[in-house]
Amino acid sequence: MTVLKVMVVDDEPPARDELAFLLSKLPSVSIIGEADNGPASVALVAQHAPDVIFLDIQMRGMSGLDTALAIRDISPQTLIV
Repeated sequence: MTVLKVMVVDDEPPARDELAFLLSKLPSVSIIGEADNGPASVALVAQHAPDVIFLDIQMRGMSGLDTALAIRDISPQTLIV
């Protein structure tokens, strides 16, 4: 069985926690990191090269769209939801 390396990025802890909880119930998913802002998520992507990132669009500071562009530059194979 292939296990997807997944990251969850959301600036609202309840939303991040709930999504991580739901994803943790799937045997084919391994949550390798969580972040609450764009710069932290870009740093985690550089370290861990996740397969998939669940990325909030509206975040304080660096928006989800700006974060997605930065992630594309360092990890073009990573899928962004």
